[in-house]
Amino acid sequence: MTRKKIKISHIVIGLLLGILIGFEISILLQASRLLPGGWAPAVVRREQSSLVTGLGGQDGIKYTPDVLNLFRDEITQDLEGIEDQPFDQKIRLIRDWVRHQPEGLGIEITSQDPCEIFAEIDRGADASCQPLAIYMVATANSLGFPARRVALFGSPGSFDNAHSTVEVWNGEKWVIQDPTFNSIAVDLNGDLLNVAEVQQRYREGEEVNWVQDMTVEPPDLNDYFVEPSTLFNVVVYQLYEYPSGISKWESRWLRFRDRLAGRVQSVVVTNGFFPGDDFIYNGNADRIILPSAAVVLVVLVTLTLSRGRREQ
Repeated sequence: MTRKKIKISHIVIGLLLGILIGFEISILLQASRLLPGGWAPAVVRREQSSLVTGLGGQDGIKYTPDVLNLFRDEITQDLEGIEDQPFDQKIRLIRDWVRHQPEGLGIEITSQDPCEIFAEIDRGADASCQPLAIYMVATANSLGFPARRVALFGSPGSFDNAHSTVEVWNGEKWVIQDPTFNSIAVDLNGDLLNVAEVQQRYREGEEVNWVQDMTVEPPDLNDYFVEPSTLFNVVVYQLYEYPSGISKWESRWLRFRDRLAGRVQSVVVTNGFFPGDDFIYNGNADRIILPSAAVVLVVLVTLTLSRGRREQ
């Protein structure tokens, strides 16, 4: 009887590990469209950042219709005729409008839900770079522009030297539209740059011009307490926003479901370790779990077979 129980337990454990390995392989294969040069679906070395910027406009954050209607109604009411403007002027008007929605800059808003941020700003709350970036993405979305939030870190996992900016898809490539500093990044020819291009230029010691091309007022990124070149050491592209106001278990379920579907919440571009939830969920764990599970499964199968031979 004891031997039979041991055999059944080995079979059950083997089946569970087999399912786990299949699950991990499914995640990695489905997410390979994001990083064709590597296995990890959310962590990429800085030299490979062009793989991220090569993503098309379909990889921006997509909000639900109720969110889009809320922001569209607000901006079209304030800026009559904005929908008829050409791209360059329209996106500049959006950025300038977003910058002047809060009473001032501050850390009163902690939510990452666009509707909650909208309500807080409507009540007169100050906003920092993160809620402003989310507000900008939702507003750009509402007028048909793919957009995504990009978090910048001076060092991996440090939120002291950090900033949130926005990239908008202009039909050809992603370009920076920073609502906090109401600015764009351009090269010496005046061409718009995206985050990866700015990161590359700083790494090679080249100049990047930060221009306030609408309302010229403080703060300016060049006067920020962290050097712009330092901010671009670690870049996190936010491709999907989880709703706030949900329980911890519901949040875990959503993450598990999205991993099963191959959906990636964010892509980390760094040359070192990034100790964050997105890294653990979408990158590093997949590199650890898959080979570990495979090794354990092989050991269990070998032990079961050898036990069976001895009994014969």
